[in-house]
Amino acid sequence: MAATPKIAIACQGGGSHAAFAAGVLQRLFSDELFQRFELAGLSGTSGGAMCSAIAWAGLLIDGPADAIRRLGAFWRDLEARDGPDIVANALGVWYTRLPVNADTSPYLSAGRRRAAARTLDEASAV
Repeated sequence: MAATPKIAIACQGGGSHAAFAAGVLQRLFSDELFQRFELAGLSGTSGGAMCSAIAWAGLLIDGPADAIRRLGAFWRDLEARDGPDIVANALGVWYTRLPVNADTSPYLSAGRRRAAARTLDEASAV
């Protein structure tokens, strides 16, 4: 019988890349796939690091199902649901498609940094 492969996963940051990573992690942690490998580590950058931390907390606290639940709850909490968020999101997408623009980051705003930290704390709470 073949040995169970050990894997380490690095999650990319950057908005939609991190959201995609969360979906991939949720699928990998499903009952169907999680038994096929031994997870040696999780890491990431920016939003990918948040996904990694949240997933690892879920794995440690209550296993793969908890990691899936926490990742889903984290990204649902970040959804643009009301008018101002939807408009801000549309403007951000429009701005990034301009031929010339300045680099922007949600972490430049102190309020956004605090909100992101609070959301991450809630998602990874023990």
